[in-house]
Amino acid sequence: MFGIHSMSRRLIVWALSAVCIGAVIAGESKSARSVDCQIGTYRFLDGSIVDIARSEDDTFRWRKFDGTTGVLHKKDDDSWTSTLGWIDHPDGHTAFFTHCATGQIEFDGKKANRIPFDTTDTIFEGHGGIKLAGRLVLPKTNDPVPIVVLVHGAERESARDSYALQRLLPAENVGAFVYDKRGTGGSTGKYTQDFDTLAADAVAAMREAKRITGTRCARIGYQGGSQGGWVAPIAQHARPSISLSSVSGWPFR
Repeated sequence: MFGIHSMSRRLIVWALSAVCIGAVIAGESKSARSVDCQIGTYRFLDGSIVDIARSEDDTFRWRKFDGTTGVLHKKDDDSWTSTLGWIDHPDGHTAFFTHCATGQIEFDGKKANRIPFDTTDTIFEGHGGIKLAGRLVLPKTNDPVPIVVLVHGAERESARDSYALQRLLPAENVGAFVYDKRGTGGSTGKYTQDFDTLAADAVAAMREAKRITGTRCARIGYQGGSQGGWVAPIAQHARPSISLSSVSGWPFR
C-alpha cells in the first residue's frame, strides 16, 4: 500500500471492491451527452460520500465506498428512485437533483454538497504514436498526494465519462489519472485486447500522470479492474519502481 495517512480503510475497501467499476460499466456512458449537473461526488454532513455518474439512457448510477450501488430513474414529480445494483429491483433509495446546478443534491432525504477537485485534461502519446485522452483529478490541496492510474477493462466506452474512481479517490485525498483506452472515447487508434499493447499504453499514461502532477506526486501506482487487472501487472513489471498495483475482477452473482 501507499503507506500514506490518506489511504483510509474506506479507500482500501473500495479498491478491493472495484468490481463495481470494471468491465461491468461497459455501455453505461453516452459520450455525446451534454454535461449533467448531477454528475459528481457529494459529501454528507456526517462525512460520508456518494458518487453520481452517467448510466444507460437517461439514468444515473450512484456508488458508495462500501460497494453499494444502484441506478436512479426519474419520476414524473422530478424525484429519482433507485434499483439495486444491476438488476431491475427497487431498493428504496431516492434522490432529488433540483439544486444540483448549485452543487447540492438530496439522497435518501439527506443533503450533500459536491466536492470540488483540481481537474486537468490532457492528450498524450500512447504506444505506436496514437493519441490518448486523459484526465488528472486531484484533491483541493497543495500537499503532495499519492496518484492512482486507472486501467479500465474491456469496455468500449469512455473511461473519462464512466469511471467513478476518478472522483471517489480524490474525495479521500488520493489523486486519480483516468484515460480512454485506444479506440474509445476521445482516444485515437484501433480498439484492441492485446495485453502488451494496452500495458504499453498504461506505462505512457503513468508517465503523463507524473509529468502533469509534478511535485504534488508523492507516490504512484495502478488500479486495474476486470481486463485491467491483467494489464496493470504487466505495466508494473515494465516499471518496477512504482508503488502499487491493485487488481480486481468479477464478483460471484
